[in-house]
Amino acid sequence: MPGPRQKRREHDRELALAYLAVGSVDEVRLDRVIDDHIKRVLEATDQNLSLTADLLGMHRRSLQRYVRRKQQRGRRKKKRAQAKRGRAKRAGR
Repeated sequence: MPGPRQKRREHDRELALAYLAVGSVDEVRLDRVIDDHIKRVLEATDQNLSLTADLLGMHRRSLQRYVRRKQQRGRRKKKRAQAKRGRAKRAGR
């Protein structure tokens, strides 16, 4: 059974999420907020990296590296998921 501090912490967390109008903590994580903001600006500029970097106040090359790293991470996650499905299929035979 949770103690009074635990209950208070959960209550405060729920109030904060309601105030921010989000459904989960994942939506307010800093890395997620940054990713979403960059994606929105990229979409608004039709994927123009120079203009996006200028609007975000960062160097174009830094934005290029950021986008490349995100794409590589996405590919790795996809490959891992495919490998996991493959192993599950082989195990089910």
